[in-house]
Amino acid sequence: MRSRPRNLVGVVLHADAPVTGPTGGFAPVHRGANGDPRGSSENDLAAEFLGDYVYSGATNGYGAGVWNDMPNGADCAAIDAYRQALHDEAPDVQRECPATFGNLGHLRRLLHGSRLPRNGGGGVRAAPPPSWL
Repeated sequence: MRSRPRNLVGVVLHADAPVTGPTGGFAPVHRGANGDPRGSSENDLAAEFLGDYVYSGATNGYGAGVWNDMPNGADCAAIDAYRQALHDEAPDVQRECPATFGNLGHLRRLLHGSRLPRNGGGGVRAAPPPSWL
């Protein structure tokens, strides 16, 4: 069975954010062309890459964004068949795996800049790695 086409469109929105008060309404500043995500692939061929590399950053003077788009991708019937076969032959993992499968823990540490040693010139110099690394 061949998968059906669908759209993946990269869109960037902007809103003014005053120092006080609510953020303004969002409006598009970029809208990519329609593309078919079946023409993409994550690190292996098993699935489309719909993207997790979606970031933005801004200062008072500019903004930057990174996003995924597929305007130039081409679908491939052989890849569609391969991906479908993976699902047709796959075990029912919802029933066969324990309920706790995939419960990933996130560890984090907060390092404060004020604790970094400074050299005589006022700049920050490299500190030895902390003992917990």
